[in-house]
Amino acid sequence: AIPGSLDTPQKLMTVVQTGKELGMPPMVAINNINVIKGRTVINSSILGALLKKHGYEYHYTKDFDQELDNEGNVKKIVTEVELEWVSKLSGRVKTTKFSVSWQEMEVAGYTSKDNWKKYPKNMLRSRCLSYAVRALAPEILLGIYTDMEILDANNEDYKVNFTEDGNIVIEDVDYSENN
Repeated sequence: AIPGSLDTPQKLMTVVQTGKELGMPPMVAINNINVIKGRTVINSSILGALLKKHGYEYHYTKDFDQELDNEGNVKKIVTEVELEWVSKLSGRVKTTKFSVSWQEMEVAGYTSKDNWKKYPKNMLRSRCLSYAVRALAPEILLGIYTDMEILDANNEDYKVNFTEDGNIVIEDVDYSENN
């Protein structure tokens, strides 16, 4: 079935074409790419699959870990992801880490939003992985933003839920004709 958000032939074709450019079959694209506020965005929950498809492995070396100061007070809350791949030039295994902190997201103004209050660990994890992919493996997203990035950038509140398997579901998004 086609999601209700793809309510015009133009949106459907845009999603299918974007998926093709990212190497996705049409139905995978239809279920993981959206048009939000006129922008084509990818579902954050598919980033791991795209990484693996491109030969990357990843795992969280820190997952909403609290770093304490000398008095035992929380100094920083950090999520860190490590990417591993085989270099096409040398054939050697390469690894690199990328981290984001709760404090960085506070400065950006994201943590006051409802979805950040309800799902802080998931939101920080999602943001860490999307930033890591954008910074360290740009060939995967080709400049396309994730749904969580675009929702935060629009500075609007949306109802965001996480399913048991970690998928992100955006509800009550205004899919008006101007999208």
